Amino acid sequence: MANGEVFQREVVFVAQCGERNPVQRFYQKEGYPYKCGGCGQKAVFKTLFLSPKREVEGFFGPVYHCDKCVPDMNSIVSNKDLFYGLIFGSIK
Repeated sequence: MANGEVFQREVVFVAQCGERNPVQRFYQKEGYPYKCGGCGQKAVFKTLFLSPKREVEGFFGPVYHCDKCVPDMNSIVSNKDLFYGLIFGSIK
């Protein structure tokens, strides 16, 4: 983890095929060296999408947001369009 980064929560998205994809949320008060995917402001939240093997591979990886644009974790795992939209970048 990056300096000052705090793990907040993990939830699991269950795909239609039954694969279980962990989604983790981290917070860094000082901010990340990335801009918010939604508005372009300084990102302070990292949402990490992991493969069923709990790895960052293929299209899985981090998405960054500010405190105003960060999506709700329960919404991510209960809405397949939001889950896949965040991973593939069609939803910022």
